[in-house]
Amino acid sequence: MAGLLGDLLAHTEVRVRRVAEYPPLYDPDIVDDRLPVDGVVLRILGRRARPGLPGRPAPGYLSEQEAGAAWDPVWHVPRTAAANNVRVKHRTAGSPTSYTWVEYRAVDVQRVANEIAAGTAVTEPAWRTDTGEGRGARVALAASRVSRRRRSR
Repeated sequence: MAGLLGDLLAHTEVRVRRVAEYPPLYDPDIVDDRLPVDGVVLRILGRRARPGLPGRPAPGYLSEQEAGAAWDPVWHVPRTAAANNVRVKHRTAGSPTSYTWVEYRAVDVQRVANEIAAGTAVTEPAWRTDTGEGRGARVALAASRVSRRRRSR
C-alpha cells in the first residue's frame, strides 16, 4: 500500500514513509466478554506491552504464564484449565519451522481464579504448589525434563 501511495505522490513533494503496525487480532467471540474491574486478570492484561504482536496472546486471551499468575497456587495450568472448562485457542506462528501454543480465554481464567479463591475450583492436589503432593509432582516433572534434555544431546 505504501509503495502504491508513493507512486501516486511521486510528482509532489509529499514523502511517504512505511510504518508496520500489528493490529489486534479480531475475535468476535470475545466481544461480549466483561472482566471485573477488581479482578486479577484485568491487572495482568494491563501489564502487557503491545498485545497482538506475533507470539503474544490475542486480546481477550492469556498465555500459560499469565494464567498461572492468575491462579496463584496452581502450577499445572493445562490440566486445571481442562478440568474447569476454560476455553482455549490454539495458535501457530513461524516459518519454515513453526511453533504452537495455547491461549486461555481471559473471562474463563478470571472465573477459575474466583473459584480457586472460594475453594470451589476443580484442582487435584498434584497440580497445586500449596500441597506436598503438588510440590513433589512439580519437582519430578522438572527432573524428567532435565533428564530428557541430557539424553537428546
